Amino acid sequence: MVIGIIFLVLGILLYIITPFQTRAISSSKYGPAFFPRVTSLIMVICSIGLSIQSVTAMRYGHDDNEDKASVNRRKEKKVAFVFVILILYVLCIKPIGFLVASAVFGVVLLYILNARKWWYYAIHICLLVVINYVFTNLLYVHLPSLNFL
Repeated sequence: MVIGIIFLVLGILLYIITPFQTRAISSSKYGPAFFPRVTSLIMVICSIGLSIQSVTAMRYGHDDNEDKASVNRRKEKKVAFVFVILILYVLCIKPIGFLVASAVFGVVLLYILNARKWWYYAIHICLLVVINYVFTNLLYVHLPSLNFL
């Protein structure tokens, strides 16, 4: 329940401060603040659902500690490796650009998570192109691009 309340407050704060953090390039209603505001609204809705779920579980005497099995060390290492990969992604996105960084790190993450079907990788690349198009041409948000010099 505490996590639900924390994310509820965080979502509301993000919704409130988004207009002050973004600068509109044009008069379009789908500018740079649109996506963060929609995301913060989704976050608020999910946190309310999480809080309701926690209250319901507490009311019926369901204990989360009973559901926790022994943690597999191999899975812990995989989670830690994914976390390191995500930090590297954040550090590399500006110098090598959104498309290149997202393609490389997305493929690496799919491989780490044992995605062996080729269409997962194809879907990933196609979604990157669509996301890049939507952000640059519809939302007018300039994503980092590859700079050779």
